[in-house]
Amino acid sequence: MTYNPNIPNASDILSVSQGQLKTNFQQVNTIFSKNHVTFNNATTADRGKHTSVQFQRRSSAPSLDANDGAFYTKNSSGTNVFWKRQGGSEVKITNVDPSIGANGYTFLPGGLLIQWGSLNVPSGESGSISFPIAFTVAPYSINVTAQRSATANATPMFVSSTNPPTASNFRIVNTSSNSHTGYWMAIGPK
Repeated sequence: MTYNPNIPNASDILSVSQGQLKTNFQQVNTIFSKNHVTFNNATTADRGKHTSVQFQRRSSAPSLDANDGAFYTKNSSGTNVFWKRQGGSEVKITNVDPSIGANGYTFLPGGLLIQWGSLNVPSGESGSISFPIAFTVAPYSINVTAQRSATANATPMFVSSTNPPTASNFRIVNTSSNSHTGYWMAIGPK
């Protein structure tokens, strides 16, 4: 038997409705205990708390009443979590497949992409970096730091101005008389 929202009626006799009422209470407990601490949990302070939150995947953003907001999931290169407030844009919160290796990338909520890596550049030369995934336009910022010995002078590496960064790559220039490993980080639009 399933939950019946139409009982008891005013004309119902308790001895007749008792089985239906018992089934309703059992169904409420069964339904509530999915993703919640159960009604009869021994730790009273935990009763009613969530154990997890599970969303059905939507095909589009929900409609919202004034002053409301919503977390929801939908397909965007895999199932991802989004936030939307009434009258606002939806913001992707999760990243299904970040690359967290030595050369990698992830995104920041709101549509920014952050990428990083390293490259060894010989003395007086430049090295080309291809981003792990392309930005939609050239990145807003690229920072380069050289690994150097204690006897080396100021940081000898910079982003090339003769070959400006593009959405897919940039060049590191080493002005030092020594070979250096350059660590880089780029931020731009996803």
